[in-house]
Amino acid sequence: MMKFYKNLIKSVLFGILIVSGFIYVSLGIINIEGEYAGVVIMGLAIISTMLYCTYKIIDTIKEYYEK
Repeated sequence: MMKFYKNLIKSVLFGILIVSGFIYVSLGIINIEGEYAGVVIMGLAIISTMLYCTYKIIDTIKEYYEK
């Protein structure tokens, strides 16, 4: 049960980090107009997904070898 709470807290904190980074960059996107705004938004979505998946893969590997 303790591991569940630990993973829950890590996921929530990581989510807050991603959201705060997305909001920070989105404020910069407001100044970008034209065709590049869509590219930047899609790039942010892809980067956020890659960071989250990498985090989950590393966490799963670490969990496997700790047993």
